[in-house]
Amino acid sequence: MKKLLIVLLLSVVYHQPLHAIDTFDEVAKIFETKCAGCHEGSNPQGKLNLVQPLDDLYAELVDNIPTNPHAIAKGYRQVDPGYPERSFLYRKIDGGMYHTIDLENAEGKPMPTNGNELTEAEKELVRLWILHGAPKDRKVVDPQVLEDYFAEGGSPRVERPEAPSPDEGFQLYLGTIYLEPGEEREYIYNYELNNPEPIEVYRLDTRMNQQSHHFILFKFEEGEHLDEDDGLEEVTLVSSLTGEAINVSNDTRMISAWAYSRDVPLPEQVAYKWDANTVLKFNYHIKNYSETSISPVEVYINVYTQPVGTALHEMHSDFLLMNPSDLAVTPGESSFDWTQRYFPYTNGSNDSVHIWFLGGHTHQLGTDFDVYKREANGSIGEQIYEGFYNFDYSFNQGFYDYAEPAVRIFDDFYSIRARDGLYMEAEYFNPTNKTVTFGLTTDDEMFGIFIQYVVGDISNLSSQWATGIEDESTASSFDIYPNPSTGPSTISYSLNQAANVQLEIFSTNGQRVALIQQGHQSPGDYSYSLAQEDLAAGVYMVQLQMGEEVITEKLVISK
Repeated sequence: MKKLLIVLLLSVVYHQPLHAIDTFDEVAKIFETKCAGCHEGSNPQGKLNLVQPLDDLYAELVDNIPTNPHAIAKGYRQVDPGYPERSFLYRKIDGGMYHTIDLENAEGKPMPTNGNELTEAEKELVRLWILHGAPKDRKVVDPQVLEDYFAEGGSPRVERPEAPSPDEGFQLYLGTIYLEPGEEREYIYNYELNNPEPIEVYRLDTRMNQQSHHFILFKFEEGEHLDEDDGLEEVTLVSSLTGEAINVSNDTRMISAWAYSRDVPLPEQVAYKWDANTVLKFNYHIKNYSETSISPVEVYINVYTQPVGTALHEMHSDFLLMNPSDLAVTPGESSFDWTQRYFPYTNGSNDSVHIWFLGGHTHQLGTDFDVYKREANGSIGEQIYEGFYNFDYSFNQGFYDYAEPAVRIFDDFYSIRARDGLYMEAEYFNPTNKTVTFGLTTDDEMFGIFIQYVVGDISNLSSQWATGIEDESTASSFDIYPNPSTGPSTISYSLNQAANVQLEIFSTNGQRVALIQQGHQSPGDYSYSLAQEDLAAGVYMVQLQMGEEVITEKLVISK
């Protein structure tokens, strides 16, 4: 699918460029300081000379084959740009920091062996240099940020979920990236899966930072990754690697999208289908709301697979976008509408499109978002998405939350004809005296919708899809309303079974600011009120712990 998902996300740079020594120069200094003695001269250990002029050192490291037979058999390089876990040099110095690396005996002893072990900040500097594509002449991380984080700590990390067993699937990971207080950034990361055979994916369980704006998982169309560079790259006006404009989604198809951590099992007998040698693209937009703490940014994705041919239908995903040039939000109230009558994975306008998932998307000026079925005669039909619903689409909360917009999953699909299409409306309020146009940051605007659907005849599916996963949740609901709030708020939840319950509120730097409930509770409904004076204006994390189960929701207080 060449140039089909034309989401041309051209962004302003979020922050001023870093003016200092290139990261590779910093890496070379670490090697010279910590690795001299064993890895220098005419006969270095492992035939790896780490103390030499920068040009020669770069040529010896990047994409070069190590001498260790086990590493060669695994396909490792001394430095594999974009892949710390596949870089033999980093595997040797990691020392247990990076959870995906378990140095095997056949790889030899950890380095250095002279007692000059690298500090945590130094190891992270090397890892981040590789993760960003191992550039020679670019700064990709500020060493002082790493020094400060490992000396002083920062905001809470994402708790790593247990990975699926090898016969169930595998775990993907993006991180750790360190954001300074108040920073907002967006990244793309191309990841070669190296799967020798096609796979079917029936469930994606994603854990990510609560302060995220979005995480989107894309898959390159077959053969379309050939001209792309691997490695983490910040979404800016142009690529720092190629000098060309960055297209977040060209030559890819969207798999799924998340506003925060969420487990997404697909309907029974429906799956994502990934070709052999799939290349994925991660797109992560994150903001550190703390003004005092460094935020360690991470994403974990548990991918659950099944034998190819198990599913009867393929799940298709899209991010459909209003023409960006038509979106100009003037001061005051305004509204926009558009019709979508083209669905990329249909074979023609007469195809049936069976919608499973809908999620609206605007930035912070958005005040409402509605979707309607479009009738064959062009009139507006039944409303099928109301933006005032809460994220889980379980009740109308009376307002639109652009940060965590409603996600509607249909119990039995919602079917339309491609040629009839959908009609979207969105409302905005611009409190400034300037017109706001399309863009990536939360200071710009968007009008788009995430949609997942099946195409064609689905009469061979069961009348009601089932996940095949038991719901063992202790809580049947957990809601905060109003949210955002300018006054009192109510926190409510329901327990399906008795449990020891702890309800707490934390600031974004991890400090507990309120303990609301602690103790044993019987099955039933519970609610607690927060007065206006209880919390200062800001962003908070409300955590409900029931036995071993933990649910976290974001609360925004504005006064």
